[in-house]
Amino acid sequence: MIRQKSVSRLVTLVLLLAVASAYGCATKMSTVKAAAAAKKAKKAKSGADAAGDDTADGSVATGSTSNVKTAAMITGLEEVKSWGQQSFSLITGKTIGPVEQGFGLVELNTPDLKFKTKLGNPPFRGKSNTTQVYQIQTQLTDQYLKLYKIALPVNFPANELAYKEQTLADGRVAIPLIAYPIQGYYRLENGEIIETPKSNASHVKIDWSSREILEPIQVNSLLPTELFFSQDHATQALQSYSWYFVETVISDDASNAQVVVAAPASVPAPASKKGKHNQSSSEPRTPTTAAVAATIAASTASAFVAPPITITQVSIVPDETQLKIQSDGKTNLLIPVQWKSSGSDGVEGVQIWNQRKLLEADLQGIQSASATGGVDHLIDVEIDAHHFSFTIQNTSANEIKKINYSFLRLL
Repeated sequence: MIRQKSVSRLVTLVLLLAVASAYGCATKMSTVKAAAAAKKAKKAKSGADAAGDDTADGSVATGSTSNVKTAAMITGLEEVKSWGQQSFSLITGKTIGPVEQGFGLVELNTPDLKFKTKLGNPPFRGKSNTTQVYQIQTQLTDQYLKLYKIALPVNFPANELAYKEQTLADGRVAIPLIAYPIQGYYRLENGEIIETPKSNASHVKIDWSSREILEPIQVNSLLPTELFFSQDHATQALQSYSWYFVETVISDDASNAQVVVAAPASVPAPASKKGKHNQSSSEPRTPTTAAVAATIAASTASAFVAPPITITQVSIVPDETQLKIQSDGKTNLLIPVQWKSSGSDGVEGVQIWNQRKLLEADLQGIQSASATGGVDHLIDVEIDAHHFSFTIQNTSANEIKKINYSFLRLL
């Protein structure tokens, strides 16, 4: 029963990823089609007016054209006031892994479901078991909707304070965590939607399918060893838990739109990796694609049928330099790692590698069958006590694709 629930949860996670991506693509397709219809209707009306050709009920004809314009442009729009300078409280739970100077990787919860789905479960370092210490605040910029972690400076690990973007009037500071691209700002005028600068906008269109973590999360890639392994107290050997694993590939080539969810093939020969941490900005480091292509099975934009899902049971085998994700004795993925005794550890620390409490994972350096060349860029990470997933954007000369690697621990 426990295994069935675990499989069900992983399937749900993958379906949500696929549906969200499909929704982003479907919304854009619907908007484009409707906009074309509106433009055609407007042209027809202009021609009729120029010829002095009146309808039997001119008000109905004019109203119909206006409604088409509104329907065409309103798709996917949300009120600016819904996302600008909104705050919601966070509840932190237990710590996952070691605690250093009162801070650790903690589980998150929020009673507000609207914000919970947008925040997800990013790596969140703070104090455990709090109810009123942390908030998340949304802010709209010209290019992004950004989600900030808000608290007094004493409630942040020292290394996070270097990334603060604002100090609020009450002394709390704002550190960016997540961004969603803005596709446009608009205002309502005489029944039509007009694109406008942010300062005059009443509505905004947000690309919910292109979430991206920001630098404070990107550069802090330390993960607790106990998330992946138990330790034999007699031999000190690390023992892998069993995991369910799904690899999801979403192509951005509209002519080859597909969602592929399948058991991974064998790892290819190691390839050189580019796109490492070489920039310093709290904005996303590479341009986020305008839309993510996904499988849409029916001709209508609202219809979506999920692809068949293959779930692989894997183990994670450690050595001194990498994690090997294996199934049936075959290595499917390789993730480069460094083992650390503490967050302030220079490189190795005083213990042998398999006794260290933290590992620094180079997720952009992953070697898998789906990402064999081009530039890899880490765009998302989610984590809780029994689930770990991350998403890489792989850019090559021929396509841009997003690859999600999702692991759910068997209980």
